[in-house]
Amino acid sequence: MHVVLVVLSLLLSFSVGAKTNQALTESATSSAEAETCHLKVQTVHYPPLAMAPNSAFNTTNQWLGLNFTYLDALFNEANCSYSIYATPLARGLNLLEQGVVDMTLNLSKTEEREKYLAFVGVHRIEKIILAAHRDFSP
Repeated sequence: MHVVLVVLSLLLSFSVGAKTNQALTESATSSAEAETCHLKVQTVHYPPLAMAPNSAFNTTNQWLGLNFTYLDALFNEANCSYSIYATPLARGLNLLEQGVVDMTLNLSKTEEREKYLAFVGVHRIEKIILAAHRDFSP
């Protein structure tokens, strides 16, 4: 049972609503055979991390990208399933705050968001570089 709790803790490193965090912890500590979980995950088309179905970057009928590789591995290990809510970021944050969706992907931690979301750690460290042509001068 500790495996499920650890996996869910890793999964929560994306960001989840505070109520969902508590419910998942309680679910993970109950009987694994009796409990199943299904989470509603909000995302946006954000190549190469999240590529919407039937888009210029993804000709399949399912979401692809590094985020979904992580989600699939973690949810499979935890014996959970998920459904995707593809919305613009502002609407997704509103849905999280209302508890309509359970978690989101690629969300930066801010003081305002910490009021209604649980950030459980870093899930990816990245370096972002701005590149421009040598002759460009702002």
